[in-house]
Amino acid sequence: MAQPKQTPLSYSLPAFSPTDYDNIDAQLQTLASYGFKWVTFTPTYRVKENVTTKNVLIPGPAIRPQPAWLVRLKAFFGVINKTKPKVLEVRDIRYALDLTTMPMIKLEAAVNAAVKAGFHVKIEPHLDYAVTLGTGFEQLWRMLMRFHPDDGTSMNPHYYAAILQQIFQIIQRASTLPRPANAGPACFALTLGSEIDVSVYEFPAAWEQVLRNLKALRAAAKLDNPFRLSFGHKLNYDTLTNAREHLSRVSRATKYASLGARSIDDYNKAQISVKGYLSQLDYVSFSFYQPITPKLATGTFDWESPPTPADEAAIAAEFGKVLDGLRTAVGPNVPLDIGEFGLGSVYDGPFRDEPGDFVKKDAQGNLVKDEGAHNARRKYIRALSAFLKAKKSDLAASRPRCSDYLPLTFWTVKHYDFLGLWDYPILVGEGDPYDHKLAVDDALKEWVTAYHNEVYGGP
Repeated sequence: MAQPKQTPLSYSLPAFSPTDYDNIDAQLQTLASYGFKWVTFTPTYRVKENVTTKNVLIPGPAIRPQPAWLVRLKAFFGVINKTKPKVLEVRDIRYALDLTTMPMIKLEAAVNAAVKAGFHVKIEPHLDYAVTLGTGFEQLWRMLMRFHPDDGTSMNPHYYAAILQQIFQIIQRASTLPRPANAGPACFALTLGSEIDVSVYEFPAAWEQVLRNLKALRAAAKLDNPFRLSFGHKLNYDTLTNAREHLSRVSRATKYASLGARSIDDYNKAQISVKGYLSQLDYVSFSFYQPITPKLATGTFDWESPPTPADEAAIAAEFGKVLDGLRTAVGPNVPLDIGEFGLGSVYDGPFRDEPGDFVKKDAQGNLVKDEGAHNARRKYIRALSAFLKAKKSDLAASRPRCSDYLPLTFWTVKHYDFLGLWDYPILVGEGDPYDHKLAVDDALKEWVTAYHNEVYGGP
């Protein structure tokens, strides 16, 4: 398989139930037809939060020493010095990890199918709160999970042993599978944590130890000579670049755990340790959902008209500024990676899950494509061509490996799925059913194919 000339593309295959990879062969064939040579598996595991509370009696403040004359005067009038104790409710939070949403045997079968079909494979395990998986929309954000990655007390079973070690073993076994003659050896990437940024800030040393353990396993499996397996971590787009906002998120989690708010001094100390951990990774990944609409002056940039090269260049320039900020925050030596990319809302930010933005009602009251919104998405995605070309050096591997570039991965849940690999009902507005075919975009299919031909030197 030819080396890519710049960042290739990948399509995420998320799984929320044991049957979600049952159609994997057909999905891989579809991806191959558009030129994809990477696929990203995103198995999702349910986390139930178990909270116990107890009341702790906190004594009131001590009484300051008082002069003898004041003590006698108070005694004369019958005044008694009292302190008021406080009752504090203390929460003890433990997480129960449910592996049945994507059994490892099912994940392994999907990974094996991709490897034998000639794909490179990236795996990004996700954690979601049970209330989110139970309703289909994010009621609680996984970022707020505060758990130690290798401690069965805070999360049971251990995240490291139950998920990361198991996935490593899947990769190790898959690395020996037969491949198509022109495919070359399979490359792999394992993202250790995805958007669980509070955990990283609260337990950076533990995450660094997890990384050391996995590197030792990689060396023993001879997957680092030649280098075929990369380890990374995925953060939210503003975790490293908006200290005030991220500190508020960490404090929200620590206050909920009865640990009080974190101060800016706490945050700065943690930041040093977090960056030490990130510097040891093979890549630092981001959910790349930075809002750029406000940065393109209202009234001078038309999102809803058909795409033009000038429009795409303007968007690419804004993407470049975002990546420059991330490069400054991470430091000069670690490859950057875009682990999630897409446009979920034209008006409220790309990270918003708003399928209703992309449809409208026709004269008969039927939901149809909103072409203006689809044009905005086309511009947003097609701008990747110029952006990824301009930022090749930031996204390239820092050491020789079986693929010089890791892929940019499209998020594909609901209306993010512009190729139409998934087929499930979506509700928009006040419960209007949304035909999933309305998310599919033939123009973007053509763009993806043309991009891959350029990256891999195809027709």
